[in-house]
Amino acid sequence: MGWQRCSAGRKQDVQPSVTAEKNDPFVPRLLSAMAQAGAGPRGQGPLSLVHSRVTARSRLYFLGDGRHLPELVAKVPITDAPSEHPPLDAAAQYEALRRSHGWFQGDDRHAVAEPVACLADMGAFVMRHAAGPTVAGALSAAPRDPTAALRAARAAGDFLRRFHDHGAAGYAEIGLQDLVRELERDAAEVLSPLRRSLPPAVVAAIRRTPRAWLSARRVVRHGDYVGANLIVTGPAGVTMIDPAMSDVGLPEDDAARFVAHLAATSAFVPGVVWPPLARLRRRLQEAFLAGYGPLPNPPEVFYLRLLRQHALRWARRTELMMARRHGPRMPVQRLVNDWHMQGLLHEAGGRLSHSLRGGGQGA
Repeated sequence: MGWQRCSAGRKQDVQPSVTAEKNDPFVPRLLSAMAQAGAGPRGQGPLSLVHSRVTARSRLYFLGDGRHLPELVAKVPITDAPSEHPPLDAAAQYEALRRSHGWFQGDDRHAVAEPVACLADMGAFVMRHAAGPTVAGALSAAPRDPTAALRAARAAGDFLRRFHDHGAAGYAEIGLQDLVRELERDAAEVLSPLRRSLPPAVVAAIRRTPRAWLSARRVVRHGDYVGANLIVTGPAGVTMIDPAMSDVGLPEDDAARFVAHLAATSAFVPGVVWPPLARLRRRLQEAFLAGYGPLPNPPEVFYLRLLRQHALRWARRTELMMARRHGPRMPVQRLVNDWHMQGLLHEAGGRLSHSLRGGGQGA
């Protein structure tokens, strides 16, 4: 089936329910729209809902031909989701998927989920289901299976390098002080309302950044490069399921976002008091960066972007913890979370200082 281009349509007049169950009135409308678009299963059976899931950013409908195995996924982005990176609408996500899928056709290791249909009038798009565990799941299970987690991290880095090579967008002059100002502004904006702030030693490291300009490589950014958007499909391969590709920018933005999400994974928070777990987390970060290879811009660019991502993740994790019901352990959990996130900031600030003294890139 050929892929149609997707243009924004009218807003759907039947909204998906919060629970997205089989009695959701949106489901029969979705199935009808898919049938009209020719988006059916490869088998002979009629298309039906296998199961569904609601995340903070989208509603996902897993569909198949009655064999209880999903073959297609219909995604309805929640475009007003509270996030530092709100998702794009269905039309934009479909176009990003279509473009990136073309990039990876014939790749010897990785893939992008196949686009099937754009249902702009429904606020949805359809892609082929990619079976397997997510990279995020492999990273969370690292304490039990570090070998699989290290393979997944390295594969994620290798995929991102290839993705950026496909999306190369030349060079542009940037000022390191512009990155410093953006970091300080964004950190203050998200942390101050939560009565948090960058540690003084980290602020001191940031302010030692020289007033220098450089010709920086620019790429089409993924925009939301995290382990939850990657499916492990082989010993060294992944399938990407959710590109954003909203703009052109620094490749370090995608790399820093992945590392920050990896480092803030709940499985690694106890590393603040258990050094072996912190060492494992750093090994995973190093595996990801080794998979990518040398980042194209000077190391201080990566560390400034990583510090920004750590600040954003600290704020997001704190907001989520504050939104939960209070329990006897919640104050301790918040304190441990603060220690962990401050430790990540100190670690990245130390790497920045090392880089500014002439050291190289590290995790």
